[in-house]
Amino acid sequence: MEPQVIDYYNELPQYVNVIDKLNQEYDELLSKYEYIKSITDRYISPIHIAKTFDEYKKYEKILDEDFPKKVREILKDVEYGILAIYNLDSYPVGYVYNRIKHNSWMYICSHDKEWFQDKLINELDNITKNKNRIWCKDRINLALEICLSKYDIINEENNEEIIDDLIHHILNDENNDYLPKFYTKTIDFHTNENIDDGLELGFSSLFSLNCYQCEKCGILDSYLEEGITMLCRDCLYI
Repeated sequence: MEPQVIDYYNELPQYVNVIDKLNQEYDELLSKYEYIKSITDRYISPIHIAKTFDEYKKYEKILDEDFPKKVREILKDVEYGILAIYNLDSYPVGYVYNRIKHNSWMYICSHDKEWFQDKLINELDNITKNKNRIWCKDRINLALEICLSKYDIINEENNEEIIDDLIHHILNDENNDYLPKFYTKTIDFHTNENIDDGLELGFSSLFSLNCYQCEKCGILDSYLEEGITMLCRDCLYI
C-alpha cells in the first residue's frame, strides 16, 4: 500500500490502522467459531475404532459388563449411593434434624449428589479414553434426570429396580428409547459429520461406540457378526 498524504500527519501509516482493524475482525470471527465448535463438539460421541476382532470383543466386554458393574457399585455405595442421598430414612434422625436445623441439609444433599455424579462421569470418561468429557457429563446427567424423575420415593424396596433402570438409561440399550430422540439424533448427526466416512451410523446406544473399519471396503461400522472376519454389513451379505 503506497503512502498517503494523511500519513504525514499520523504517527503511524494509514495501512497499519487497516491491518489492526482486520486483525480485530479476525479475532471476533475466531471467537465466534470456537464458541460454535464448543457447542457442536459436545455431541461428538467418543467412539473406539478397534483394529482387530479381539480388540473389538475386549471393548465390547468393557461396555457390556465391566462398565455396568462399576456403575452399580457406585450407585450402591453405602455412604454416597442413590439410597443414601435420596432417602431421608437412611440417615439417623438426629443427623437429619441437626442438618435441617442449621439450614445445611440441601447443601449436604447437593454435595453428596455431585460426588456420585462425578464418579459416574469419571468412569464413563475413563472407559471412552478421555476423548470427550463433556459428552460423558451430558450423558450421565441426562440419564439421572430422566430416570429419577419417574420415582416419587427411593427406598430399600425399589432401590435395586431404580439402579437397574438408571443403568439402562445410561447405556440406552434395548430399543434405544431411554434417552430423548432429539438428543440421540443430535449426537448421531454431529458424530457422523465428524467421521465423514462409512455408513450413517447410530450412536444412541453406548454399545455403538465400539467401531471397526471393514477389512474389505474400509468404511466404518459398529455392528460385527460373530466370527473372526471384520466385514461391514454391506460386505458381509454380498
